[in-house]
Amino acid sequence: PPLLRCPDSYTVHAEKGDSVQACLELVHYPLHVQDVSNISSLVFSPTHANLKIGEHATITVAATDVAGNRAECRFQVAHKAPQRSPSSLATGNTTVRTCTEKGEGNAECAISCAEGHRFVDESEVQTQFTCEDGEWSPAVVAPSCVPLAEEPARYELSVRVEYPTQDSIGQNCLQFSGVF
Repeated sequence: PPLLRCPDSYTVHAEKGDSVQACLELVHYPLHVQDVSNISSLVFSPTHANLKIGEHATITVAATDVAGNRAECRFQVAHKAPQRSPSSLATGNTTVRTCTEKGEGNAECAISCAEGHRFVDESEVQTQFTCEDGEWSPAVVAPSCVPLAEEPARYELSVRVEYPTQDSIGQNCLQFSGVF
């Protein structure tokens, strides 16, 4: 069968002003194909992909030789925001990012939660992020927000205490009045 080696998975960064989608022509990426007989077909699937920023595509490459032997390999192409832009600060779907660009490769972002959501530990969460020369601080991924509980969590506790004894217990000891 053919010897087929796909390229390593890689990331394509959007350019400044790039639209939300990028069309990737996948037939231009380096492959290593080798066989003692001639290769009769080399098929990329899909041949192109329209990716939004943050999405990825898995590309399958199939090589078939003249004897009908077949080999496959796979690699992924991810489409990410420009490295030196406010949109490169990764956030979840329920996290709101408000950013101000401060020159080439520099930005400040404040994060908050979408309506009906909150941070898990609001007292500990960092909400201010700074990008200097393409490096985010304090992290490159912002904390995610979780949905607010629609009703308080119920907590029930049933207690049973058993005291083994051989003596009889007076009725006044078995009465309890009070609330925990």
